[in-house]
Amino acid sequence: MIRKQKGITLKRLADGVCSVSFLSKFERGDSDITLGLMTKILEKLMMNFEEFFYIHHDFQPDKIEQFFKATGTAYLNRDANELRRLKSD
Repeated sequence: MIRKQKGITLKRLADGVCSVSFLSKFERGDSDITLGLMTKILEKLMMNFEEFFYIHHDFQPDKIEQFFKATGTAYLNRDANELRRLKSD
């Protein structure tokens, strides 16, 4: 939705980052993406993670802060189960 609203083609967004087929699968929810690839895609969209979460998931800023705090805590505690739960949520 964001890519289309910005008038960017799959080919243009994927260029130098990943394959068009991978990006298409990710957009459809058929593939997971690494943090590194997501960062590159957001850079090409001229967005940061907070903007993406707010627009894509209609998050409120306090929910974004809670998500990153919970993720950071789970990472520091090496809590793989909590990280998986946060990912699926």
